[in-house]
Amino acid sequence: MTLGENTDQILNDDIEGLKTKLLATDTRLQLTATELKATQQELETAKKNYAYLDASLVASVTSFARPTPPDGWLLCDGEEVSRTNYARLFEAIGTIYGEGDGSTTFNLPDMRGLFVRGHDSSGKHDLKREFGSYQDDQIQSHSHSDSGHSHSGSTASSGSHAHSGLIGDSGSHDHNGSISNSGSHDHNGFTKSDGSHQHKLYFGMEEEKKIFGSSSSSSVFALLYGLAESIHDNAKYVYENGLHSHYFLTNGAGSHSHTLSISSADNHTHKLDIDSAGSHSHSVSINNGQANLSNPTNARHGSETRVKNIALIYCIKY
Repeated sequence: MTLGENTDQILNDDIEGLKTKLLATDTRLQLTATELKATQQELETAKKNYAYLDASLVASVTSFARPTPPDGWLLCDGEEVSRTNYARLFEAIGTIYGEGDGSTTFNLPDMRGLFVRGHDSSGKHDLKREFGSYQDDQIQSHSHSDSGHSHSGSTASSGSHAHSGLIGDSGSHDHNGSISNSGSHDHNGFTKSDGSHQHKLYFGMEEEKKIFGSSSSSSVFALLYGLAESIHDNAKYVYENGLHSHYFLTNGAGSHSHTLSISSADNHTHKLDIDSAGSHSHSVSINNGQANLSNPTNARHGSETRVKNIALIYCIKY
């Protein structure tokens, strides 16, 4: 092979090599174009999915373990925000959490220090509750009962029985007494004449006539009475002793006393009869027992009712 022929062969080989490389590069370019197109399609799909997901998350509330909201999120602190700048969020929640200034702003939900409770539109567990409304804390009415013990009591029936007693008859008896005699004694006395005096007798005379002298004997009166009756039917008599008195004195019995003694009736009894009580029962009433449950063990008391918790921020997607 001549020099010229050798040179042509080399050039031909180089050209073929370049063609092969070009073909390979073209193939790779075609593959790259295909991959790029697919990637572009995937990107478009991803964009659509992102847009869909982003739109779907509008008004969603999520807690974040960071002190500030990420991009695309607002802190749920009740703030007034623009209805224009956050049009998607305003379209989703409107003025449920506040009307703002009534025209250009609206309020975000304020979830600071609150727990989320599922809305019960049926009223099964949360009666008469409006969506998005605030609810204060409370403790359900309840009572504490002590089931660890009981109080019971009963009384047996006394049955037919009798209560008996006996007081014996005292029998016929007397209580005797006597007063002792003070002894034999007299009460002595005497009468004293008032001196010489006279009794006068009148027989229907116009003047006084003296018949007898002075006398203290009553027999004179009797004699004159009989004489006057026998002498004249209309005869009158007067028996007077004049102004005088008779004295009678008795001696005292002396100092003495009278005693009284009453004999004992001796030992005796009196009979007592008690009727039967009949068949009956006695009832007993026992008050309900009360137990002081005191404070639960290791209880922590404060100004609110809460569960164990951690403080994170609630944010809403706009």
